[in-house]
Amino acid sequence: TFTPQCLANSLWACAKLGIAPSSNARCFVRRCLDELCRPGRLQGFAAQGLANSLWAVARLRVSGSATAGFVAAAVQELDPDRIRQFAAQELSMTIWALARLDGASFRCRRPAPSAAAPSAAPSAAFGLAGRGAEDEAEEYMLCALTQEALRRIHELSPQGLSNISWSIVTLGLTCHASARQFLAGAAQRAARELAEFAPQAIANLCWAVCRLSGHEEAPCAAGFATCVAEHLMRQGRMASFSWPDLSSLASAMARAELGHISEVRSFATSLVSYMGATQCEGLGRQVLLNVAHSAVRLRIPRTVLEPVVLRISEVLDFEASSGARPLNGIDLRQWREVRSRCGLIARQRLPG
Repeated sequence: TFTPQCLANSLWACAKLGIAPSSNARCFVRRCLDELCRPGRLQGFAAQGLANSLWAVARLRVSGSATAGFVAAAVQELDPDRIRQFAAQELSMTIWALARLDGASFRCRRPAPSAAAPSAAPSAAFGLAGRGAEDEAEEYMLCALTQEALRRIHELSPQGLSNISWSIVTLGLTCHASARQFLAGAAQRAARELAEFAPQAIANLCWAVCRLSGHEEAPCAAGFATCVAEHLMRQGRMASFSWPDLSSLASAMARAELGHISEVRSFATSLVSYMGATQCEGLGRQVLLNVAHSAVRLRIPRTVLEPVVLRISEVLDFEASSGARPLNGIDLRQWREVRSRCGLIARQRLPG
């Protein structure tokens, strides 16, 4: 019989090697998970084994009762004493994995309280209807992970900071003070070390930190967005970012309503000009719409926006004539807002 460490190593290897999710591979993974869920198998399991196993399951994206059972069993082992044994990277891997395994069965669904409201105590907040005490234990565990990450924030790598920040928001934990404090601390540290962060890590961190808007930590979001905007403009790093990451940055800043910050407006203006110098046809519909709508919300000059909007119109009209899927309701509404800002509503029809 394989030991828990052997099973964890097998799962980690499957994920690390990127083994295609064939029926045989899925069967093997499920058998490993079933074995790990047997009573007593995870007791005394090394922190690294737990972290690696959760990370592997998240990477492999194997759904079903075996995965749910393993996550539930792993959560039961993640008490505060065990969490303190985790290395910084293992903390990052575990929180990220739980966020990736998120969905109808794991997201904290309670609406975040206003900034003036006290931090909510752990309660039955996950989408596991009727489970009560288990819900409470899961949220308590997530808070314990976040608090430990906050305590050791200076040990985390840039990627770890970004991953945990993304995970906190994905799991809906910003109703807790420790989660918001982590995001604020991550923003303050990253602002001093942006050159060490990969483009995607910057985009994901900015997306997460901008969710502090509306809380007392909101100034951290504005300050970090300003640093990111200055960094991209001054260091000329924009060309090293993928278009989805640039789109994410613009959307995050717009969602946080940061158009009053001159550096953010300058970044958005440069981004639209950069898009205008690019082959818009190859950027993808969602990127085009996100950047254009964010530019409107960030109040960039109409003279800069209008030429790009006309090019986007041509792309969307061509897609519509080629039988592409029509814009959905949200995209249509946002596109109408963009065209209205440029005075184009009466001059051109809406695609789709």
